[in-house]
Amino acid sequence: MAEVLAAAALGIAALTLALAVVIFVRLGRLGGREDLTREAVAQLLRAEADLIRRHGDDQARGLRQELGDSLKNFQDTTTNAF
Repeated sequence: MAEVLAAAALGIAALTLALAVVIFVRLGRLGGREDLTREAVAQLLRAEADLIRRHGDDQARGLRQELGDSLKNFQDTTTNAF
């Protein structure tokens, strides 16, 4: 029984090693990326700043809408109370 378990563990380890080698080789082929230039960095920063600004605008819009709804509900409640 112990021999079967040891053989199974050895087989799984060999399979894992083979998969790791294949993944390493395939990732090595994908490494042909272009270098970062000043223009590329500027474009990346501009795109990231636009995303941040857009997210802030969306969040502010949601807060304004929620505040407006709360004020409207407060006014309706106050009007109904009187």
